Amino acid sequence: MRYSRIGILPIALLLASGCMPTRNAEILEARLRQQEDQVTDLQTQLSEAQSEYQVARREADALRTQLVNHGEPVLLPEQASALFRVTGIELSKLLTGSIDRDNRQGDDILSVVILPHDEQGALVKIGGSIELELLDLAQPEDDRRIGHWTFDADETREQWHHGLISSGYAFQLPWQHKPESPQLLIHARLTTSDGRQFESSRQITVTLSDETNGTAVSTQPTSP
Repeated sequence: MRYSRIGILPIALLLASGCMPTRNAEILEARLRQQEDQVTDLQTQLSEAQSEYQVARREADALRTQLVNHGEPVLLPEQASALFRVTGIELSKLLTGSIDRDNRQGDDILSVVILPHDEQGALVKIGGSIELELLDLAQPEDDRRIGHWTFDADETREQWHHGLISSGYAFQLPWQHKPESPQLLIHARLTTSDGRQFESSRQITVTLSDETNGTAVSTQPTSP
C-alpha cells in the first residue's frame, strides 16, 4: 500500500488548498480508490500464489521422501528445476566443427559442443543421454551416415565442460569413417530422464586429407 499512499498525498494537498474544482477532485478520488482496490487485489493474489507454492513444495518434499523410503530413484530439487526449465538444445557455432590433431593434412577429430537452454536462451545443465550422428549428404542415401555415437546419462554427465568461451556438453571424437566431402551435417539428440527429446543440427565444413582430396578446405563451421 506504500505506493498508493505516495500517490494520494499530492492529491490530498491540492484538495486541501482548494486549487482544484470539485468535479475533478471527485474523479481523481474515484480513480485513486480504483487503484487502491487493484493493488489490494494484486496483493491478495500474490499471497495466495505464495501459499500455493509453499504447499506444492511441501507436497513435492513429502513425495520425494516416500520414494526414497521405497528405494526409488528421485531427482534432487535442483535437478527437477533444470529438467522443467529446459526447452531445447543448440550446437555451439564456435566450437562445433572439425580439428586437425595429428598435424597431417586433413582434419581427424569431430568437435561437438551441445548447449541445453531454457525458454529465454539461458544455458541449463540438464542430465540425460545424448546421440550424435554425422552425415555426408553428398553421398548416396544409404551411405550418408559416416559417424554414430551414443552416450548414456552417466557418460554424458562426465562430458560437461565449463569454459571461458562456452559451456555445455563437449565431445571430441575421431572419425569412424573418413569423410569424402567437405560439407557434413552433425545431428544431436538429447533425451532427458522424463523421456523428452530435444534435437539440433548444424552444417560444418572440414578439411579433407590429401588421399581424399588434394585441396584444403576451411575448418570453420558454417551456419545451416
